[in-house]
Amino acid sequence: ARLRLANQTTDSSGINWYARLLLGLTTRDNSGAFRCYRVSMLRDAELVLGLRPDPAIIGEWDVGVVGAHLDPAPGEPQFELRAFFPGGSGLTEDPVTGSLNAAVAQWLIGAGLAPSSYLAAQGTAIRRAGRIHVESDGTDVWIGGHSVTCIAGTVALDEMPEGATVR
Repeated sequence: ARLRLANQTTDSSGINWYARLLLGLTTRDNSGAFRCYRVSMLRDAELVLGLRPDPAIIGEWDVGVVGAHLDPAPGEPQFELRAFFPGGSGLTEDPVTGSLNAAVAQWLIGAGLAPSSYLAAQGTAIRRAGRIHVESDGTDVWIGGHSVTCIAGTVALDEMPEGATVR
């Protein structure tokens, strides 16, 4: 699966509005389907993996963290990401977040902190081996990876209430 993030309406920093919204770099309200992550870059991936976030401090914020793997072997991830958000019984960690990776990619590549093509890891701390392939062609950022079907099924909608819609 691949997600294309068009590099549209960039500002003087070179970061487009979508990346700014996801990175929390704007005062604009979070609307629609977008999550407004507050992202921090930490010293390295080891520090990212060692985080034990306190739900009382994070509160209702969606938080992303990224750190570089130091001297990764060829084919190994160059960055480690984690995404935390309120949910269920407190704080939830997302094993792979395409939108967060897309926004972080625009930030890292645009700032010269990452090459135009790299491999990121996410989910490691929760025993998931998420691998996100990131590529920028100079115009768009492409996010790709593999997916696993965990649940499959069908829903029978015999009668729908008047005015109801299916999305």
